[in-house]
Amino acid sequence: MEKLVVVGTGHAASALLSSLARHHYQGRVTLVGDETHPPYNRPPLSKKFLSEEINPAELYFRRPEQLAASGIDLHLGDGAAKLDTDRRTITLASGSSVEYSVLVLATGALPRKLPIGVDESGGGVHVLRNIDDALRLKADLRAARSIVVIGAGYVGLEVAASCALLGKEVTVVEAATRVLARVAGSELAGIIQHVHESHGVSFLLETTVTRVSKAAGKFNLELSGGDRLTADIVLCAIGAVPNIDLAEAAGLAIDRGIVTDTHCLTADDRIYAIGDCATFPRDGTFVRLESVQNASDQAETVARRICGLDAEYDPLPWFWSDQYDLRLQSVGLATGAEGSIIRSRENSHSIWHHRDGRIIALDTINASRDHMLARKVLARGELPLNLLQQVEFDLSRIWAAPNQRSNAVSSERVSS
Repeated sequence: MEKLVVVGTGHAASALLSSLARHHYQGRVTLVGDETHPPYNRPPLSKKFLSEEINPAELYFRRPEQLAASGIDLHLGDGAAKLDTDRRTITLASGSSVEYSVLVLATGALPRKLPIGVDESGGGVHVLRNIDDALRLKADLRAARSIVVIGAGYVGLEVAASCALLGKEVTVVEAATRVLARVAGSELAGIIQHVHESHGVSFLLETTVTRVSKAAGKFNLELSGGDRLTADIVLCAIGAVPNIDLAEAAGLAIDRGIVTDTHCLTADDRIYAIGDCATFPRDGTFVRLESVQNASDQAETVARRICGLDAEYDPLPWFWSDQYDLRLQSVGLATGAEGSIIRSRENSHSIWHHRDGRIIALDTINASRDHMLARKVLARGELPLNLLQQVEFDLSRIWAAPNQRSNAVSSERVSS
């Protein structure tokens, strides 16, 4: 019987187990993870988990006993320490080993720490990547009046929103010129920052932290411009780094993540890599995406291949975030856009990014209908900017069943 070992207990691992069951995988499955928790839903950790009474077990996709009952051999709290590709074994932290016929690395990513040059002698700076991190932050928030969030990406802003709604004094420090600099366009970023400021959040942009110390239960931060901040809590949310140590020590190719092909396969034809730890080819370079969509779609690709079905990973990336009463959703990558067109209706915004006369990405706020239609249309092929303008940005006039599409599109097309 084939022995499949999955290393990691994040969303990618959970999605893989579900896909394998859906495709009736007949081999033996072993799940290895350094956390004591089974795979769980991580996005709520920076949102409702901080502000509501939620038991960690409520986030589990399946409880350990349910996984065991489905025939999965569990090694939780006993992470992978060594990978031997010749012997096809994984040595665990406890010293025991597990053999594999096929291996899937879903090791995720680790929170990026403050730069080495930053004096962090005070200690106690929070990060947020897993349940235990969230539990520690939540416990400290109960007595805290103020928090400094270092980093204005999705996680940093989600925590800032959660803390503002709890009545905390929130300051966000960001090295870039704007919020969401790596993940969204400037138009969406401007709207989001304004909403945060309306809830009392303060921003210090183009600013870095040079020193963090602690005295009398308070954190003291020294900033690049010479200013100082004092807060009860400090959260470092400056991104994540792929967890590649196991793969790198085993000699697998690394390029900003574990290198894979369009089948999520590494240079070793018995080893796949999926999720936040993996990079894949796209537009002549290797790309690493940190998103639930990426983890789920890669897991489905690998499950199909393990079960003998054809599959190739060619994603249309999409992302989402909840902040206050706003649902942020993005589809496509706006990098390299030549321009953007904004359509707003009350508390709803759609921002269309274009290049070479084609729509390449869409950012939305409280416009889920536009987001979902854009995902369908862009997945089907290119979307000309002039066609979108012709239909007055109403994608429902473009979207149609496949046998109706040619008529629907041709009736709206105009001469360029």
